[in-house]
Parts: sequence; structure tokens; C-alpha cells
Amino acid sequence: MKTVVICEKPNVANKVKAVVKEPNTRIVSAHGHIVELGFDGEDEKWTYPVITTLKDILLKPMSNSAQTLQDIIDVAREADVLVSATDLDREGSAIFLEIYLYMKEKFKDFDPELKRMHLSSLSKSEIKKAWSNLQDFDYGRSYAGFTRNYQDMQWGINLTRALTLASNSYFGVMSSGRVQTPMLKFLVERDMKIDKFEPKTYFNVKLKAEVVVEGKAELITLLYDGKITDVQKANTIKSAFKPGDKITLGVSDSENKIPPPPPFNGTSLQVNGSKITGISPKDIANRSNGVAQKLYESSLISYPGTDSEKYTDDWKEPDYAEFKKLLETATGETLSGRNIPITGRKSDPAHPCIRPISLWDDDTKTLSSREKQIYDLIARRCSAGFCEDGVDSVKRVKVDSKGHKFKTTGRAVKNEGWRTVYPYYKKQSNDIPNVSDGDIATVVNVISESKETKPPARFNDIALISLCEKHGLGTKNTRPSMIEKLVKRGYVDVVPKGKKNFLRTTAEGRNVIKVLDNYAVMVTGTELTEIFNGYMDGIETSPDWETIYQHANHDMIRQLVDIMDEFVHNERQICVDLTGQDPDEVVECPKCGHDMLLRRGKSGVRFFGCTAWPDCECSFFINDEETIRSSLKCGCGLFTVSGNVGKRDYLRCLNPDCDSSPLRCERCGKPLRVGRSRKTEKLYILCRKCDDFNSWTLNLDGVKKV
Repeated sequence: MKTVVICEKPNVANKVKAVVKEPNTRIVSAHGHIVELGFDGEDEKWTYPVITTLKDILLKPMSNSAQTLQDIIDVAREADVLVSATDLDREGSAIFLEIYLYMKEKFKDFDPELKRMHLSSLSKSEIKKAWSNLQDFDYGRSYAGFTRNYQDMQWGINLTRALTLASNSYFGVMSSGRVQTPMLKFLVERDMKIDKFEPKTYFNVKLKAEVVVEGKAELITLLYDGKITDVQKANTIKSAFKPGDKITLGVSDSENKIPPPPPFNGTSLQVNGSKITGISPKDIANRSNGVAQKLYESSLISYPGTDSEKYTDDWKEPDYAEFKKLLETATGETLSGRNIPITGRKSDPAHPCIRPISLWDDDTKTLSSREKQIYDLIARRCSAGFCEDGVDSVKRVKVDSKGHKFKTTGRAVKNEGWRTVYPYYKKQSNDIPNVSDGDIATVVNVISESKETKPPARFNDIALISLCEKHGLGTKNTRPSMIEKLVKRGYVDVVPKGKKNFLRTTAEGRNVIKVLDNYAVMVTGTELTEIFNGYMDGIETSPDWETIYQHANHDMIRQLVDIMDEFVHNERQICVDLTGQDPDEVVECPKCGHDMLLRRGKSGVRFFGCTAWPDCECSFFINDEETIRSSLKCGCGLFTVSGNVGKRDYLRCLNPDCDSSPLRCERCGKPLRVGRSRKTEKLYILCRKCDDFNSWTLNLDGVKKV
């Protein structure tokens, strides 16, 4: 009997080969996804909608993976048992399923028994255990992953084609998708709040007083307890106190216990790892060559794609004791306080939390500085769970005098606890004098400070990933790459500020959301994803997964059909909303007579380009500040363009070299061009003959209203 094991990556296959050395057993490897979904006619001229049912989906080798797939086929063609050793999650299981379905379609007699290796780490003991205890194939999990791939393809292709074709390819390819678009909507909503934000004035009134503590005079500052939004109230409070006034301090002391954080799961490692080390979430989480993936494939940590914050269910106290020793060696710390570590609430049916599974040294495993950073961070995060709680002393001081209340809070570390081994926790320390209840203080002065409220901060990639995780948008592996796609598509700009990069939507990105909110609102919100995630959970876990699989895909495609119908019905208005140009209003090329369409170049510049390109290279550029006036035609027959320079409106021909242009030099009467200053980036109008700036008149004799 021939058994073939398919792994997801070559490094994993090598680890399995080192352990599984049975006769008639072969270990082969993919390189991540090597089979992709397609449909008849996808390489032909774009049209939409292109809805493809499950039974009509094509499975084909990815362009750069045909040889890898053929190598697997050569080995697995005669297999009696086919074992999946891909990553134990929806995506990994779908990678195996797609290879199997491709072979099943290609070879009608291909019918091996399917089995599953359950691997949460690549230690020799874990591989031995998984091999000796092969599980039934995870059909539910595999088809849940396949469903995601199928639906993402259908929604992505149809929405992208609809936007692109409805806009006459004005922006080039305008992508949209089930995850990408709600992510963009989060950014647009935040930017709109920032744009609409109007700062409001408020006042902080601070009372400074002197108090004697253990024979020494010390200053204490208290803040008015309440909101102050008008200057009169602030002045009233301030004038109520004079230097030398006596006030009585009300003091309460308490302790605040701070428990250790739970061990990392995939998302918390991305978010916290990026904050602490400066390594981007994508570089940490990338499924093919990310830092965490390399540590996993080096048998140093457990599977980094887990959702769990818990350890292995079958661990007993001796297992934890052995793990604790490993952590003490890895970190050089002595761990005390707990024999069973702290865990979190989140769980994963397939994997435990991320944890070190072996030690590294430069002689046996050479790690990059970034790999060392992340390994140490994971080890210290797990170590924190074995330590006692941190304890802070909290002193709350209140004053109630002359009808006005003031307060302050002091914090000091009493016991570092776990924070000695995981020193990345932001401590809230605020030293104040060691006052006691009933102490008498003397007012030194009262200060009133005028402040303004601040707009909400823009998202950075870490904050956006956290928000997407909260709403179930995307996966740990896809969220960072989706942000990158939004930037590449021109929907989002990266704005550096200090040591951080923030995300700001472009006019194009906002336009896309505006249009989709009007014609496909389900795509921009999180409702679609919530429904979809519910379906995928059902497919993965329900005994009746096949019924849910069929119903889910039928329901999701039905909703997509409805949205596409809306697009087709409103295509003309969508074009106007996206580009500002009515598609029925066509410019005739003055050189060849073909239609000219409004486009946006790779550099972002707007222009009318001839549809006969490249045979005809005629084009007319338009500044972003200018407006196309299709109802006002120049004497030459082309549209006019309006704008404003120096608080004066102008009107010019679309063709900047037109002799009939209404924009004329005030002195010599020659047609004028509109330029842009490289220094100020502002528009200007120049007569090259008179060398005169921004001095023009409008000759409207030849302009016709249509």
C-alpha cells in the first residue's frame, strides 16, 4: 500500500521526512497555494457580471507552480492513502483539498483514502505523535477554506470589473472585495470624522498647594473635578481661592493588582510584536516567509496562525514544570509565583497558543536579529504567565472646598511581579507626596489653562488590524497584505508622522466607498462578513457540513447577483459619480475622429485619451482643480475647462494649444496656457509672449452652449 504525505512548504516536508521513514511512504511538498480557481473566458475581454457556479469552477495550476504540482502528481498518482500535512487551519486544509480535487478531475480513477496529520508544532515528538495517530480527513475545515477562496474570487472579480468598467477604466483597475472594501470603509469613516471635526474649547483649572509631610514642605497639584467649557466658570473657580487659603485633603489608599497578559495568539503577536519591535505586522505574519513562520519551520515555536490563548488541553503539572524550565533557560529569568500559567479566553479547536518548543543557539540554529527578537518576545510573554501579579499602590486625593471639587491620583509600583520578565507593559506611574487623610494644605496658586479638543487619530496598520480582528474581517495572514493592496491601488496614502506611519484615504478611495454605499452597501459594511463567517463556522464544525456548504454558497452568490444587477442598472450614474464625466458625453479626437475618454494616468494625472491609442497618441491633460464644462464648447468643438487662479475664474479650451480658446492675454490677445508652479504647486496663467503672469481676459464669442 502506497502512502503519500503532502506538506505545505519544503521546510516542513524536510522535518516530516526526518521522522517518517516507513517503506512505501513518500513525503512531497507544495509551495503554499499551487492550484487556483478560475472560470471559462476569464482571459478574454472584460465583461460583468461573470457569476460562476460551483460546478463550473475550474481548477488550474498557478502560473509559477505548474512544475511543483506536476512533481506532486507524479508521486501521488498511484497513492492508496493521501495524507494532508498542510497547516492545520482553513487555508492550509484548502491548499491540500484543491490539489486533491485537481487530481480527481484530471484522473477519474484517482480515489485514495484521505487522512490528516494534526501538527501544532514541528518538534520530532509532535511529528511522531501525529504520524502514529492519523486522523480522518478534515472535510469540513477544508471546504470552509475552499468556500472562502471561491467566494472571495467571485466577489472580488465581479466588483472589480463592475467598478473598472463602469468608470470607463478612468482610474485603471479599481479593485474591490469582501474584506478589502469594509477595511477601506473603516479608513474613510475615520478620515471623514477628522475632516468634519471642529475643535471645542475647554478649560483645566489646577490648584497648587503646599503640604507638610514628615516635616518637609511639598507641592501637590489637583485638577478641577468636572468639565469646564466657558471661560466665565473657569475664572469664577480660579478667583474663589487665594494664596494662603487652607484646604483639607481627603485621602484613600488602595492596591491595584495587575495580572499577567495571556500568551500570544496570531493576531496579538502581530499587534504587540509590531509595537514592541518595530517589525511590521506583515513581516511578522507572512505565511510564506514571515518571521514567525520561519521560527515555526525551525521547530522553535508552535504554530503561529492560531487563534488560541490557551495551552494544550492534555498538559498536566509535570508538563508545565518542564515548559517552565525551558522558558527560564530561554530568558535567563527565574520564574516564581505560579505553577500553572495564566491563559486567556480565546481558544482554537486545532491549535494551542504560540509558545517556544525548543531552545536555539548559534551553533545549531542561526537566527536573524528579527527572529531573535520575536522568539524572545514569545518566550517572555509565556514566562509572564508563570509569575505573580504586579501590584501598584494607588493614592486618591480629593478636596471639597468653597463649593468646588478637585482631585488627583498617585500611582507607584509596589511589586513588579511579572513585569520584570515582560518589561513592555506601559506603567501608569504618577508620584505625589505621601499625604494622609485629613492633612491640611495651603493654597499656593490656581491656574486656568485654555485647551482644545483634538480630532481622533488616523489609523495605522496596527490599529486597523486590531479593528478588523474585532469584526472578523480577513485572517491573520491576509489583513497586512490587504492594507498593502489598498495603498498600491491608490485608495490609501501612507503618511509618516514621527516614528509611525498613518493611513489616509485618497479622493479615489473615498469615491469608491461613496459609490458602493449607494449601490452595494452590503459590501462596505461588516454584515456580509458576519453572515459569511457564520456559514464558514458551520461548514467547519457541523456534522451536516455538506448541506451548509451548498446553502452558504448559493445564498452568497444570490446576494452578489442582486448587487451586480444594481450596478448594471445604474452604470451611467456610477460613471458620473466616480469620474465626474457622463459616459454619453464623448469628445471627438481632433486628429483621427475616434472617441476620447477621460482617464487617470499612473502618476495620478487626469487626461482625455484617444481610444485609437497607440495608433493615435492625441491626449489633453486636465488639472485636478479644474472642472470639465461639457455644456460649454469651444469654437473648435471641444469641451471647455474652468478653474480659478488668484480668486478669478477662467475658462479655457480642453486643447491648451487651441487658437480659439476663450482664455486670452489681456495685453496681446493671444491664447494662454495654465501651468503649475513646482515650488508652490499652485496653478498660474502665463503669456509667454508678454512674459506676464495671471493677467487675462475671457473672449466668449466663440463659446457655444449645448
